[in-house]
Amino acid sequence: MAWSPVPDLTSPGRPARVALAVAALIAAGQALRGYARLAETLNDTDDALRLYIVRALLTGRGWFDTLIERLQPPEGLDMHWSRLVDGGLAALYRMFALVMAPDAAETAMRLLWPLLWIFPLTLGAVLTARRLGGSAAVLAAAIFVAS
Repeated sequence: MAWSPVPDLTSPGRPARVALAVAALIAAGQALRGYARLAETLNDTDDALRLYIVRALLTGRGWFDTLIERLQPPEGLDMHWSRLVDGGLAALYRMFALVMAPDAAETAMRLLWPLLWIFPLTLGAVLTARRLGGSAAVLAAAIFVAS
């Protein structure tokens, strides 16, 4: 039996397994790279503002109340960001808060939220590559997403 130079990734389950492997590789790399200091810092001001908005939502602020008093004082600014992301973050926090202390639940939310989106991203890239270029393109897309 001869080995093919390009793995056969045309069967229905193989792209999902490739995407899962790439997502696990990226998650492990991020865990080794610096998620240990996640509780100590935020990456940028957008992350800090998103966390402020989620905290306000969790403490009873209305879903349709998008006024941020910290921006353009004293009037404030109506934020244009989607509340769907805030809802997902708040739901993830509430899930963790059932079994963890509030600080630990927030840190776990901040750790897991970006990692949740790696698999769908990778699966979409792999499936698109398979449709456009076959098995060789799947491998190339997986390597591209992983790097």
